[in-house]
Amino acid sequence: MMLDCIEELGDGFFFVCAGTAMRQLRIQADLLAKTKVPVLIVGEGGSGKETAARLIHKLSGQSPHPIVVIDCFKPFGRLDRELFRLAHGPSLAETGSIRPALSTEYQTVVFKNIVRLPPQTQTQILNYVMNTASRRTADGAAAKRQFRILATCSQSIEMSVGDGSFSRELYAYLSAFTIYIPPLRHRQDEIPFLVSHLMNQIAWKYGLPPRLLSGAAQFACQAHSWPGNLKELEDFVKRYLVMGEAAPLAAEVVTEVPSQKSTRPN
Repeated sequence: MMLDCIEELGDGFFFVCAGTAMRQLRIQADLLAKTKVPVLIVGEGGSGKETAARLIHKLSGQSPHPIVVIDCFKPFGRLDRELFRLAHGPSLAETGSIRPALSTEYQTVVFKNIVRLPPQTQTQILNYVMNTASRRTADGAAAKRQFRILATCSQSIEMSVGDGSFSRELYAYLSAFTIYIPPLRHRQDEIPFLVSHLMNQIAWKYGLPPRLLSGAAQFACQAHSWPGNLKELEDFVKRYLVMGEAAPLAAEVVTEVPSQKSTRPN
């Protein structure tokens, strides 16, 4: 299968531009990459939100610089040290000084699962970005912002804003430009490309020859709803690489698959 619709992003990430939804997303990412505006990336778990963030970074003029990914599921103490650490020394909470990940040495910062940020940290980040946005140089000119924030979250962030657990002000700052990643069940035209690419990657990683899916397995992949999205698909491909037709997908789908002769390669 031709994989010219696969865009490598580094660190094992790749973007598939095979279907209508993701082609539209690619256009949006290209437009957003031309600016340093914050972007909120919303979608189900495993749908490819971090991939979209990395795509925006790669397409931007900041791509030669690092991309820093902050996982907001980390315990508060570790998260505080990572965000607000000094170059050599204690954390923000201990000193009141700030040298966060949003400094000039980092060009793009991705907050994964931003809805999980503690309220105190939300306030600190909002204060920092607002102060930086209004900072002026010695001659009175507006200082040029040296960082760019991309944030990912599930579709429940609006509920968190509503119940007060997520800052309405920070949400407003992040969500002026929002992109939605459709779940894999709405991107079934991409599944053959994803399976082929994942199979090649995983086979290379484990030193095994890639295995072609049988007609029955292809049918099952197209019919399955993939509630775990790309992570679930990747896990299935791993199982199929090792187990072939014995690899479980989902019982309610497999039982509906018509009997077909395996087309595995010799």
